[in-house]
Amino acid sequence: MKENNIEILNVNKKIGKKHLVKELNFNVSGGEVFGFIGPNGAGKTTAIRMMVGLINISSGDVRICGHSIITNKKEALKNIGAIVEKPEMYPFMTGYQNLKFFAEISGGTFKNIQEMIDIVGLHDSINDKVSTYSLGMKQRLGIAQAMLHDPKVLIFDEPTNGLDPVGIREIRQYIRRIAIEKKKAIIVSSHLMSEIELICDRIGIIKNSDLLAVENVNKTSEKMYNIKTVQLQSALNCLRQNQYNSMIKNEQLFIQCDYKEIPEVIRLLVNHQIDIYGFEEKSHNLEDRYLELTARTGKGK
Repeated sequence: MKENNIEILNVNKKIGKKHLVKELNFNVSGGEVFGFIGPNGAGKTTAIRMMVGLINISSGDVRICGHSIITNKKEALKNIGAIVEKPEMYPFMTGYQNLKFFAEISGGTFKNIQEMIDIVGLHDSINDKVSTYSLGMKQRLGIAQAMLHDPKVLIFDEPTNGLDPVGIREIRQYIRRIAIEKKKAIIVSSHLMSEIELICDRIGIIKNSDLLAVENVNKTSEKMYNIKTVQLQSALNCLRQNQYNSMIKNEQLFIQCDYKEIPEVIRLLVNHQIDIYGFEEKSHNLEDRYLELTARTGKGK
């Protein structure tokens, strides 16, 4: 049984009457990458700030390697490394000098520094001043810095934000490598669904401060079927009344069901005077699942 490196236990953040985060519950074990996805303003960064102790929790708790961030904050934070928004480095110092400085503060060693440089692939530029680094190189240096004290949990807030396609791919590869080789529990937030789908094992979908679902990424890649009909809303109502997982997207009707259920679905719709012109298999990706969940919960855009 895998041990949970970090547990988010019914966490809430409220200012006055406004909820910024509501009843957040999930956990992440070593070797796993958990994706936190939702639009800007959904509550992702607020949640991350609570996880790393930058802002107080209104109610609930975050436990890191068994230590409560409320009652044993010092011990909890020893086991966490994070990049919130963007890594802060001294531009007049080299990459190596920055890592050496932060290692001395956090308790890292020369061995840690060399290992982190190897992991994030900065050998050729580690002795250059950070002021000469591209955004992608700064992100990689930030990941190395976050790991210097060998934490069990890593949290990266929008780590690919502003990067070009090559930089995005590199960061994705490094994060996966760290999870697999170093057995870290990693939480990554993003509004880029395609990136989250490629990098993560599980995802949490958040919108309007609510965590709508926590699911395995491979579950979001199930096959769906496009039902060809002009009576979209009537067909959707019929399917949902009969407990079928269905949605309308881009003026098309989709249903998620077993292949053997197709004849039964067609009969159901025809019996409700809905004309069917075709049934086509479609790939069901993370974006489809996100739209399905937000539509089902009746949330605004």
